[in-house]
Amino acid sequence: MVSEATEPARFFDAETGGEILLQLQPDGARFQILRQFGYRDPRYAEPFIIPGDTRRFRTDLASIPWFFAWLVPGLGTHLPAVLVHDALVVGKEEGKTHGGPDVDREEADRILRDAMASLGTPVVRRWLMWTAVILATAMSTLTPRWRWAPVVVGTLAAVAVLGALATLDLLDIWDVLP
Repeated sequence: MVSEATEPARFFDAETGGEILLQLQPDGARFQILRQFGYRDPRYAEPFIIPGDTRRFRTDLASIPWFFAWLVPGLGTHLPAVLVHDALVVGKEEGKTHGGPDVDREEADRILRDAMASLGTPVVRRWLMWTAVILATAMSTLTPRWRWAPVVVGTLAAVAVLGALATLDLLDIWDVLP
């Protein structure tokens, strides 16, 4: 009998190496992660440890505008991936907020998408969230920025229109989608 080698879980508890255990505590409008966890990305030999310092790191969880909260909830299977992304993407004045390899913002966006897939986040939700963060990356890091404004506005409008049409179709008000 041949035994298959199982790949270690991508998300894990940093203290025990076992199953991930998320512990969050509200801190005003943000949250403090009380227990470090890790993420293994297949492209890196070293895992990412989130957060680097539990005393200082704060997160707003998934930064989803209120008008899209009906389409993509802030909490769900994607939460650990979102927390990894929050720790990997830092402002210019911020120091490193994770343990492990340094990555640029575009790579952090890819890691978010792949981490959500490993968690079983549904494909449509995963790609909507990835599209939102990659558009934010484009607006903040690519030049010239003014060329990206119509792309961002057009994408947001398309998501809003398709979401409204899907809702109308779901409620049997208007059967316009195939």
